[in-house]
Amino acid sequence: MPHVSDSGSNQSETVRALDRLFAEASGSAPEQQAVPGRTPKDILKLPDERMFKEGACHAMAIELEAAFVEAGIPTEFWYLHSPSNDELAQHVVVKTAAGYFDADFGPHSEAALLALWSKKGATVIKPVVNPAWLQTPVLPSPGIPNPSHSWLCLCTVQEFLTEARARARSLIAANRHRFGLRESS
Repeated sequence: MPHVSDSGSNQSETVRALDRLFAEASGSAPEQQAVPGRTPKDILKLPDERMFKEGACHAMAIELEAAFVEAGIPTEFWYLHSPSNDELAQHVVVKTAAGYFDADFGPHSEAALLALWSKKGATVIKPVVNPAWLQTPVLPSPGIPNPSHSWLCLCTVQEFLTEARARARSLIAANRHRFGLRESS
C-alpha cells in the first residue's frame, strides 16, 4: 500500500491516488476512473460475465470459497497482481486441489489462468495473505478519512459488496456443476 502522509494536507490528492490505484488494479487506466463504467454503481450495472472480471471478482471469490467450504473442499484465495504494483490485485481467484476457479468457472491451471489474463499484463499469481484484505477497508488515517478500498485495492463499499455477493451466489447456484460442486439437495 502506498505511504500515506500524516499531515492531512493532501487528503484529496491521496484519495485521487487511491482511485488511480483502484483503476489500475481493476484493469482500467487511471484517467478512466472518473469515466462512467468505473464507479461501484456502474460496475454493478454490468452483466455478470463482465462484472466479475471488471471490479467484482473479489465478491465472486468470497462466495465461491464459501460454496467450496460448505462442500468440504479446502480453498485458498489467490490474486493476479496489477502490472503497476505487485501488491495490488488485478483479479482474485479461489484455489482448490483441482486448480483455480473464478467467473470463468474452472478448474484452470496456473498457466491457463495467466494466459487468460496476459492481455491485461498479468504475469504472476500470489496467495492472499489475509482473507480480510478482500473486503475490509484500509483503516482511516489523516490522508484517508473514509476509505473505500482494501489493502489489495479492492472496492469495499458495503452496498457494492452486498449486491455483488448476492449476484455471485446466484451465478454459483445456477452453475454448481461448472465449478465442480454437486447440486444442492
